[in-house]
Amino acid sequence: MLRVCLYWVWAPLYLLTGWVSSTGMSSYSSALQGPFQRSEPGTNIQLTFTSSGFSTDQVTVTWLKNSHQLLKSQTSVHPRGDTYNVTSSVVILLQADDVHSLVHCQVKHMSILVSQKTIRLEQYLRVPPTVTVSQSSHSLDMVTVICHVQRFHPQNVHLSWLENCHTLKGAVQPSSKQNSDGTYTLESLHLVNASVWESERVLTCKVQHETQPPIQASLILSTAVQDTYKFLGSAGPEMPAFILMAFLLGFKVVLVISFIATYFHRWWNL
Repeated sequence: MLRVCLYWVWAPLYLLTGWVSSTGMSSYSSALQGPFQRSEPGTNIQLTFTSSGFSTDQVTVTWLKNSHQLLKSQTSVHPRGDTYNVTSSVVILLQADDVHSLVHCQVKHMSILVSQKTIRLEQYLRVPPTVTVSQSSHSLDMVTVICHVQRFHPQNVHLSWLENCHTLKGAVQPSSKQNSDGTYTLESLHLVNASVWESERVLTCKVQHETQPPIQASLILSTAVQDTYKFLGSAGPEMPAFILMAFLLGFKVVLVISFIATYFHRWWNL
């Protein structure tokens, strides 16, 4: 499907859907066609520019991405009555770092720049998130399970927690933070009461990004892990003290033996 943005070049800037800037002659009309749906990195998309009302066929269209000329473009000029129409298209390979990328379309009539447009590629780009789950010890009875949702675009995602395939109600939607490359990251924390574990529990973080299938990651918490954690937690502080006492006692024994050996050695030499 194609999204079509029709406008007259003398129209106010806020009417130019998807355009950042626009300049040109008032007698020309133009249109931009691009993908209606977003695509993931590695996908080729096509942008098409059309314009009419030129008095001659001496029209050239130049496409640039981030100030670098795009060579894979096609432009045709064809008569219509007493004027000429122009159609130009370019194929662009979307990349993960195209959130900040700009595409420029420059139109010249008889070597005179009559129109220059700029459009952002972020409106055509979808970067799916990477979802992982980790855990950390909050206290002897509480375990913190963390869902990491990293490097996604656009910003809107819906996160939910599941325990043994049952959705946990009342979960607060965390706020995402924007990265320097334009993508977004968020983290969601879930506290688990380790003192009431009765069997193995599977915690799942499910992330819905736009209309795509959900992405999820899981973590298994078992009673064996709970018992091991509590055992290490109670025995840990006592073990270093025991080792220290044994070391000091052994050191004293060595000193006593050394003193006795030295005494008898001197006595024998006398």
